[in-house]
Amino acid sequence: MRMRASGACYRMSTRWSWEYGLLEFARFVSRVTLLCRFAGGAMVQSFFDLFQQNLDRHPDAVAARFKQGDVWRDLTWAELGRRIDAVSAGLLRLGVEAGDRVCVLSNTRIEWPLADLGIVGAGAVTVPIYQSNTPEEAAYILNDSGAVVVFAEDATQVEKIRQIRQQVPAVRRVVCFEPGVAAHRGGWEVDWDQYLVQGTEAAESLAGELDER
Repeated sequence: MRMRASGACYRMSTRWSWEYGLLEFARFVSRVTLLCRFAGGAMVQSFFDLFQQNLDRHPDAVAARFKQGDVWRDLTWAELGRRIDAVSAGLLRLGVEAGDRVCVLSNTRIEWPLADLGIVGAGAVTVPIYQSNTPEEAAYILNDSGAVVVFAEDATQVEKIRQIRQQVPAVRRVVCFEPGVAAHRGGWEVDWDQYLVQGTEAAESLAGELDER
């Protein structure tokens, strides 16, 4: 939460916020460490390893449920894995290297973790941007992180990136989760569904490189 107060009140609130956040983060890391250490009796090294372990063990089980319009949809671990592989392959197809930064500018929705795990699977680093950030704040984060790709939620978020396009020369592609938003701007924007198709087509030929990431 961005603080709007000033003076001592601001400093005290900020300090309390950070200390509380660090405490919660420490607890979270402890829980994840235990989960990773005892997942099926085998030690795993990362969230992505844990995901792969569940995918291998329960491919047909439901991994996630999300609402599409007024209908709840299920995604099995296998389906989730295919989409994440497509995201990873799509990034490699765009020339994303291990350690590159990729931003996600979106509210919470099913595409958020799909993009996040796909970024990790490509060996890149996820950089979140709050959906409430202004175009100027987004530009700062993009440039400070050196992000090369942005996953944006909808027309509102894509428009922010359009406004700052000239200020973020490193960004080579904007992927929009909502359909029908991406414009034909020399290939700079692409819809999520089209991006997944392109990634799926590239996944087989890039399988070896993805394994190395």
